[in-house]
Amino acid sequence: MSEVAKVKRSLDVLWGDTLVGAYDLLEDGSELFTYDAAYLASKNAMPISYSLPLRLDPYGKRKLRTFFAGLLPEETQRQRIASFLGIPENDDFAILEAIGGECAGALAVVPHGVRPLNGEASPVPCAEEKLVEIVRSLPYRPMMVGEKGLRLRRHRR
Repeated sequence: MSEVAKVKRSLDVLWGDTLVGAYDLLEDGSELFTYDAAYLASKNAMPISYSLPLRLDPYGKRKLRTFFAGLLPEETQRQRIASFLGIPENDDFAILEAIGGECAGALAVVPHGVRPLNGEASPVPCAEEKLVEIVRSLPYRPMMVGEKGLRLRRHRR
């Protein structure tokens, strides 16, 4: 009987405020996506992708690679983000772990237990000089990656 690999790191996949499932990196390097049982039981459950229909059984890396990689910025932006964060540009899981809360579209992919504040946070004033600095740095730091304490969407644990 073979031993089942344990979860090394886990990301929650959210659709708005709703937990849809878990994207897990296992100790053996494999990846799984599993829909949340409560989500599947909901009358509003919809697949996150045509290629990932609703089911209880987890999906393996082969099915996941295209979908989750597609949530990330492409080419130059991806290279710059990965370089700035010190992450290999082909490590989709690590990049999602770092910036998945900023995915384009309805989904957010965040470290397990983290939730977006969805408007609960107050805006922080920004001096004009700081705003100019931010705009000028965007070609080198897309999505303002690495800015301490700053996320495009605020999160809470």
